[in-house]
Amino acid sequence: MSTEETSLAAWKMAVKNRKVAKGLIFHSDRGVQYASNKFVKTIESYGVIRRKYLNTLKSGTTKKDDSVPYITKQ
Repeated sequence: MSTEETSLAAWKMAVKNRKVAKGLIFHSDRGVQYASNKFVKTIESYGVIRRKYLNTLKSGTTKKDDSVPYITKQ
C-alpha cells in the first residue's frame, strides 16, 4: 500500500473531523510512510511540528524527545 492509501488518508480523515490546533506535535516511529516527502509536506502545510521517537526497537520501550514541552488539554 502507498503513503496516499495509508498515512495521508488517515491524516486527511483526522483533519476533516478535528481542527488542527496551533503547535500540534506529530510523533512518529520513523516509519517510512511518515518520512515520505508528500506526507511531510502535507502535515507541515498545517504548521505541525514533527518529532521522532528514538530507539524504539533496541530497548523495547519508547523514549521521547523532550526538547519541546508537551501541552495537553485539561
